[in-house]
Amino acid sequence: MKVEINLFGFLRKYSPEGIDSFSMEFPETSKVTDIIRALAIPEDQTLAVLKNGRHAEKDAAVHDNDEIVLMTPIEGG
Repeated sequence: MKVEINLFGFLRKYSPEGIDSFSMEFPETSKVTDIIRALAIPEDQTLAVLKNGRHAEKDAAVHDNDEIVLMTPIEGG
C-alpha cells in the first residue's frame, strides 16, 4: 500500500529523498511505528503524529493512501 509522509523541522533529514513530503510503500498490516523504523528515526525521539489530519498514536494502523505527518512537539511558555 502507498502512504503519503510529511516530515517537519529537523526530521526532514530522515527523508529518503531529502524532501519533506513523499510516498512510500508498506505492507497492508503496517503501523506508524513501521514508518518511523523505515525512516531510521531514533525510537527515543519524541514525536507528534497526525494521521489524515488527526492526532494518532505511534501504534495506529495505516491504510492505503493515508497521510502521516511526523513532527517534533512544540514547546512554549
